[in-house]
Amino acid sequence: MAIEQGTLWTCPWFTGRIPPDRSAIKELERGDIVFHHEHKMIRAVSVVIEPWRAASRPVGYPTKRDEDHDNGWLVRVQPLTTSVQIPLEVYQRIVRNGEHGPLTVNGTAAQKYLSPLTDDEGTALLALADLSDLVTGGAGDAARAGGGATDRASAGRVRVEQAALRAHLLGAAGSAACGLCGRVLPAELLVAGHIKPRALCSEEERWDFDAAAMLFCLLGCDVLFEKRYVTVDGDGQITEGRPTGHATVLGAVAQLTGQPCSGFTAERAPAFSAHAELAE
Repeated sequence: MAIEQGTLWTCPWFTGRIPPDRSAIKELERGDIVFHHEHKMIRAVSVVIEPWRAASRPVGYPTKRDEDHDNGWLVRVQPLTTSVQIPLEVYQRIVRNGEHGPLTVNGTAAQKYLSPLTDDEGTALLALADLSDLVTGGAGDAARAGGGATDRASAGRVRVEQAALRAHLLGAAGSAACGLCGRVLPAELLVAGHIKPRALCSEEERWDFDAAAMLFCLLGCDVLFEKRYVTVDGDGQITEGRPTGHATVLGAVAQLTGQPCSGFTAERAPAFSAHAELAE
């Protein structure tokens, strides 16, 4: 299943024709929400984290006939939930019938790869998937089949990005290690955050979760790092950042200084460097 691989992939028909429901994969942008449908039921919800690129048929996308194409287009997605079950008879009451949507004029599931939803339809389906917290400020902020860059985004689309970031770093785990101090803590005491301030990240950097972000614990690491009281050097060691004369803050900084940053990787090094420069 595509959701298990974190991908969407399609190609032209074996005749060479490219129907609109397949070419629509090229219209997907970072932050767009995808509802995954299988066997007359919506079973998962994901968010696009990387737009389309040319790609060969991935493992898990079987051919139906010998003449099927193996060259097509791939989009990367981050699952937000894989435990929903919204049956056809339920979403029939939400999604409009017609040639452009996922339902036929008779209200049955259309044989299409991708179909657009309206903002109102997306909002209602997110509520059924227990993801309504991704939508703020009304239907205009809802997930949709198209959208703009995140620095033009509404609060709702930023929340989608944050949910995808947390899902990528934490998944369904009940606990994980803080990327700074390394302590293993319950998920409720961990937040997903960008290493280089999000406002200074490019659109591409914001969605490069492995390089731009990690988990921080709520026992002090998140605030000390965000306020740049601690930074991480090129060797992955936690160092003092901006100066402070507050004794309690000094004590908290001293406990971390000199310790290895458990989340440091070569891939994240540029983001840590950018963060450290802001403390100078």
